[in-house]
Amino acid sequence: MNRPATSPNHKGSWIYFVLLMLVALAYSSPVFENIHNQGIADWDQHFFYHEVPAKSVLEYGQLPLWNPYYSGGNALLAYPQTRIITPFFGLHLAFDTPVALKLELFLHLAIGLIGGWVLCRYLGARSIISLAGALIILGNGIYAHRMIGGHTWFFSQAYFPWVIYFLLRCLRDKRPVWPAALLIALMLFEGGIYTVPHVLIYCGLIALIYAGLTRSLTPIWRMLQLVAITCGLAAVKLLPFLDFFRRFPRHIDSTDSLSPTMLWNALTVPDIHAHPELLTNAKWAFIEYAAYIGAIPAVIAIVFFFICLATRWRTNKLLAAAVAPGLVFVLLALGSLFPYSPWDILHHLPVFKSMHVPTRFLPGFLLALGIAFATGVTALELRLRQRCQDAPLPAFKNHPKLATALPTAAVIALTIWTIGDITYQNRTLLEPVFRIAPLPQQAEQPFRQVLGNEVQMYAHAKANLGSIRAYEMMTFGPHAVPAESRQYRGEVHLLQGGTSAYAYWSPNVLEIDYSSPVDDILVINQNYSPDWSSPSGHVVIDHEGLIAVYAPSGDNQRIVLSYQPLSFTIGVGVSLLTIVLLGYASYRRKMKLSP
Repeated sequence: MNRPATSPNHKGSWIYFVLLMLVALAYSSPVFENIHNQGIADWDQHFFYHEVPAKSVLEYGQLPLWNPYYSGGNALLAYPQTRIITPFFGLHLAFDTPVALKLELFLHLAIGLIGGWVLCRYLGARSIISLAGALIILGNGIYAHRMIGGHTWFFSQAYFPWVIYFLLRCLRDKRPVWPAALLIALMLFEGGIYTVPHVLIYCGLIALIYAGLTRSLTPIWRMLQLVAITCGLAAVKLLPFLDFFRRFPRHIDSTDSLSPTMLWNALTVPDIHAHPELLTNAKWAFIEYAAYIGAIPAVIAIVFFFICLATRWRTNKLLAAAVAPGLVFVLLALGSLFPYSPWDILHHLPVFKSMHVPTRFLPGFLLALGIAFATGVTALELRLRQRCQDAPLPAFKNHPKLATALPTAAVIALTIWTIGDITYQNRTLLEPVFRIAPLPQQAEQPFRQVLGNEVQMYAHAKANLGSIRAYEMMTFGPHAVPAESRQYRGEVHLLQGGTSAYAYWSPNVLEIDYSSPVDDILVINQNYSPDWSSPSGHVVIDHEGLIAVYAPSGDNQRIVLSYQPLSFTIGVGVSLLTIVLLGYASYRRKMKLSP
């Protein structure tokens, strides 16, 4: 198996794509039973993340740059989990947030399953068993449990197998690397705060291993190209995010660990939340320790995983390079299980010191297991078919075709069992997730900050209310004063008296009319950010953490403020320049290859 048995692009692929879409629909079908319902756990928070950008575009005709509804005012585009620059944002403009996110849940699952199938096929697995490999790669219990938790940033995991596929094509077939870079940029655009660093590590390990196996520096050069193009394409989000992260670094201690027993339970116990005795040493919620694929597929996948590590580096270097990073990922997922563990070392590096829960590296391990499962079963089937043909059992001597069909029948049975079991067990977990009936719609009103709480952020945003007491670890505040407080002086006020009121209010642009007999300071009841400026020429300052402006004395004066981060402007320019350069490079490549 030095090369794929069949190209994944052959004309019959659409049949398997349709099958995987049907599997994805069966898997996710419980979420559509009450399509307007709201979800448990973090779903209110993530509904909020998606409601505000759509509101900015639809109601105010503005780019979603600033979020006045979040903890007294916070960055929107720059915020790590904001998902705006994505084709799926159109769903949020067309449908209510609950409906749009449930459609996304299904569509991302389908995209990821198809990507897993294409990856397994490219590495030599048969079409039928690649279906099961795809379920192990993305349809495992991790996806279901992330959806229980409302972690929409995990949607970006759907692109992980596609990135690996395009990288492998680049390394072996000398194809362009930009499709992989584009998908990594899309992962960042879709809030992939964990998935982007993980996929870059996986790609980097593939490049290093393949460079060693082929004794060539070309894979390293390709990896550098991948990182550079990714940064260029993603600059429109990456630069604002890095600027935001610089202002509000998040360093978290994370010394938790995952024992081999807990790992086995994660792979083989579908309803781990119903077995608290299996989580006695768990530091986090049960959703962090679930990765169900079933005992039989787990055993088969692990056996072939180690066989691949031991043998394929001689016969199929690309397959070995694709699977080997899984070993690093499972060691990282074990966390601080032993001194100087890979997790302890990685956790001291920039970016990674802001992460926690090492079990979030398990998806990379499951990707390697899915590849090993599909390619290993394919190799075993071919060997058994050849053996049955050369030396059939006595009962099948007169029926050679039947003898060689037995291994194929076994593979089909294994595929059906794996797909059916993983789908059934995980869809069952999704049934109680969206059980909260839609909250009564509050009448929209002039914007004001209220105290709020962590489970009504979405409802408050729909009613045009800012939630000061919101769930957040990275924020400009909160410094804003809620309307319920005795210190509340309105959404705008002058420090020394006078009158002031909004002439126009929107997330990114504020127009305030005021009258004051003396020079004063006008205070806006939102958290200060240095990216606020005044097109009307007034000086914007920080007053006790709030946006403030020097207000000269006079009657019927107007102050205009706008939020336009410089990092966003530069990022747009860098991303556009990268696209132009890629277009030019593609044109040159096409001209060079043409006769």
